[in-house]
Amino acid sequence: MKIMDRYILREFLIPFAYIIAGFSMMSIIIDLFNHLSEFIEAKASMWLIVRYYSCVFLQTLEYILPASLLFATIYTQSRMAKNSELTAMRACGVSFARMMTPYLAVAFTLSATAAILKETVTPSTTQWAETLSDNKFRPPKQQMINNISYYNSLNNRIWTIGSIDMADRWMADIKVKLERRDNSCYEEITAKSGKYMDGQWWFFDGRRQPCNADGIADKGKAPVIINPAGEAIPLLTENFYDVISERRKWEYFTTLEMLDYMEKHPNISREGLTSKKTDLHARLAIPWAGLLVTLFGIPVGARGSKQNAVVSIILAVALFLGFYFLTQFGIFCAKKHILWPWLGAWLSNIVASIAGMVMITKMR
Repeated sequence: MKIMDRYILREFLIPFAYIIAGFSMMSIIIDLFNHLSEFIEAKASMWLIVRYYSCVFLQTLEYILPASLLFATIYTQSRMAKNSELTAMRACGVSFARMMTPYLAVAFTLSATAAILKETVTPSTTQWAETLSDNKFRPPKQQMINNISYYNSLNNRIWTIGSIDMADRWMADIKVKLERRDNSCYEEITAKSGKYMDGQWWFFDGRRQPCNADGIADKGKAPVIINPAGEAIPLLTENFYDVISERRKWEYFTTLEMLDYMEKHPNISREGLTSKKTDLHARLAIPWAGLLVTLFGIPVGARGSKQNAVVSIILAVALFLGFYFLTQFGIFCAKKHILWPWLGAWLSNIVASIAGMVMITKMR
C-alpha cells in the first residue's frame, strides 16, 4: 500500500469511525429512553441488554452505514480540498480516479459486509429482538404460535397445525390433507405431534387415512397407524419455513426464501406479487447504497474547498435525505405499478451512480 493510500485512509477512517459511533449511540439512546422502564421492570441482565442492542445495531446498519460513509467522504474531501492537498496530488500526476480508490475500497468492503449480514444474520437477530421487546424483555419460556394454516398449491396439500413452539420447533395437533387435481382429498394424515428433523418430517402418534373419490374417509380401507415413537413421512416435501411462511414477516425472509416463496405461491394476486418483487429488489439494493453515495460524495466534497465545516454538514444531510426520499419514492411508484419493481427499488442507486460518474468526469 502506497503512502498516499495510507494517508487518505487515515484521514477518512478516523472521522468515519466517529460518525458511525455517533449515529449508533444516538439510535441506542433513543431506543433506551423508550424501553428503560421495561428493562428495570423486567430486571434485564446487562448481557441481555447488550445482546438486544447488538441486534438493533444490525437492524439499523443499512441506514447508518450509508449516512456515515457520505458524511465522512464529504468531510474528508472538503478538508483536503481546503488545504490544497488534492491540488498537490494532481500536480504530482495522481489522477482523480486514483485518489478515489481508498474511499471506494472501504465503501465496497463495508457494503458487501452489510449485504452478507442482511442475508445471514440480520433476519434472525431482528426477529429475536422484536420478540424480546414484545415480551417486555423477559425471555419467554415458550414461543408459541397457534392455529397455523398453510396451502401448498404446487402439490395440493393443506396443512393445519394447532400450535408450534418456536423455541424447539415442536408441533402439536397436525393435520395434512393431500388433494387430487380436482381438490378432492385422497388421504388425510393426522398426528398428535411432529417435528422437521434431518431434512424430513417426523410425525408421532397419528394415522394416515385413505379417502374415497368424494374426499371422505374410505371405510373400506383401514388407516395406517403412525408409530407413537415417531415415523418419517418422506411424502411431505415442505420444510419448516414453508409451513410457517404465512405467519412470518416478509422482512424476516432471506432473498432465497423470498424467491422460493413466490415460486411456491403462483396464485398470488398481481398487487401482492408486485409488492413482494419490489421488496425483494429493495433488499438487494439498499446494502449497496453506501458504495454509491460514496461515489457521489467524492466529487461533491472535492468541490467544497471554499465551504466551512457547517456548510459541508448541511450539504451532507441534504444529500442523505434526498437519497432516501428518492429510495422511498421509487419503492412507492413500483408498488403502485408506475415503475417496474426492479427500477423502483434501484432508482436511488441508479440516480446516485449516474450523478456521481457525471461529476467525476467533470472533475477530470
